[in-house]
Amino acid sequence: LSAGAEQASAVHADRRRPLGVLMEVDGARQVGYNVRAYGAAGDGSNDDHPAFQKAHDQALAASGGTKARIFVPEPDPQQSYLLGERWLITGSSFEVVGSGKYNCRISNHPDFDDSTYEALIQIGDGGGGAGSGTSSVVFRRFNVDGRGREVSALKMFYWYSANVENCTLRAGTYNDSGLGRETAGLHVRAGKNLFVRECQIASSGGHGLLVDDRGDTGNNFSDNLKLRECLITENVGN
Repeated sequence: LSAGAEQASAVHADRRRPLGVLMEVDGARQVGYNVRAYGAAGDGSNDDHPAFQKAHDQALAASGGTKARIFVPEPDPQQSYLLGERWLITGSSFEVVGSGKYNCRISNHPDFDDSTYEALIQIGDGGGGAGSGTSSVVFRRFNVDGRGREVSALKMFYWYSANVENCTLRAGTYNDSGLGRETAGLHVRAGKNLFVRECQIASSGGHGLLVDDRGDTGNNFSDNLKLRECLITENVGN
């Protein structure tokens, strides 16, 4: 490891400090940012959004244009990470890795306001046109469950080149909060080059997979979307 990587891999007793940790992922030792180190509890009651967003922002700031990684370990037994706000993933060359498509469960906190946020997790900042801003993102091994709110599990909104792999994505219930909003396990809007592999995508009265470019003009349309070995179920709206 380089001197910088050695320093980043140190695990400090004070878990409030910004730090990178050296973890083993798929048999390889990799430096990344662990949401637990920023205060994520994964206990099914704490709002873990501040820790998730801080880990993201710190990894992005420290990456210096090279690949940034975020690690999300398994939550407490039979519990979930709860988000009180949307987790926004932006930037380039980002890898976000969970502990598994079943056991790394992320859901909404009671304080989550679905009149403000359309999805639990969003990749892309939602501005600037298709293919701009966020690029080369890998999101894998998560179980994202939006049930209990009128939200999509994962929304892709203005990005260029992204992979979603080995995930379970379940949308919240259509019109559950009286908003009349279309929800989806995976909501795709205005991006280019998306590869979805080995995912289970479902909804509760909405869409499993929703590709929605309505309202976008010019070149702001989704292009080159590929799915491989995916199971899409319970798609009342499809």
